[in-house]
Amino acid sequence: MKKSIALLFVLLLAFSVVVLAQDTQQNDKDPSPEKAMKKAPAAAQAKTLVGKGNKMRDRILERVRAQNQGKESVNTPEECRTLADDQETQCVQRYTTVRPCWDIPDRNERGKCLREKLGITTVDDEVKACKKKTGEERATCAQQLKDRAHSAIALRIYHLELRAQKLMQRGVPESLVINAITDLEEAIREFRLADTKDKRKDALQDARDTWKKFIEKAKTYLSNKQSPPPATDPADTQPSPGASDTP
Repeated sequence: MKKSIALLFVLLLAFSVVVLAQDTQQNDKDPSPEKAMKKAPAAAQAKTLVGKGNKMRDRILERVRAQNQGKESVNTPEECRTLADDQETQCVQRYTTVRPCWDIPDRNERGKCLREKLGITTVDDEVKACKKKTGEERATCAQQLKDRAHSAIALRIYHLELRAQKLMQRGVPESLVINAITDLEEAIREFRLADTKDKRKDALQDARDTWKKFIEKAKTYLSNKQSPPPATDPADTQPSPGASDTP
C-alpha cells in the first residue's frame, strides 16, 4: 500500500487551497572566530561553525557536516532564519517538534506523526470547525489552518533534504547533495513568500523538478554500488523514475 510523495503533495496542496479560499472569503486580508572555537564548549563550537556562513549554500554545507557529526540540535533551519525573533523561535520549535517523525520508516505512519505534531486532523473536519465560527474568530481559524497546512508542505520538502543527505552514505557526492538541498530550500522560501495559489504551485513544481533531477544524477553513483541494505520504505531504498522521485 504505497502512496507516492507526489500524491501526498497534491493532497497537501489541495488542503492549503481549500483553506486559502475559506480565508479569502472571510478576510481579504570581539575574539576571532578561531580563538572563540578553541575556548567554547562543544555545543557552542557547533553553533559557531553552522552560523558563520554568509551564503545559504555555505550554511547548508556547514549544517550538513555538523549533522553528520551529531550536532543537528544547534542548527537553525533556513526557513526560520529570515523571520523575526519570536517567529524564528516558533519556527525552530516546529522543526524540533516533528524531528521524531523522520525516524519512522513507514511512510504512512510518518505522515500521521507529522500531522499530529502540527495539530492537523482532516481537511473536512478542520474546515467544518472553522465554518462553525463567525466574524474575526472564523477568519483567525482559517488563517491558522492555512499556516499549519503550509508548514506541513514545507516540512515534507525538508524531509527530501534529509533523504538526499542519507544518500551521501551510499556514495553520492557531497557537492551534488548540497546543491540539491540548496535548491529545495529555495523552493521552500519561494513557497513561503508566495502570495497567490499559482506562485505556490510553481514553488512546489520547482521542488518536484529538483528532486527528479537529483535522483537521476544520484542513480549513476548508486548503480556502481552493491545493493543497499533493505529498508521498510522502498522509495528511500530504490529511487527510480516515477512517484518516488517526486515530492
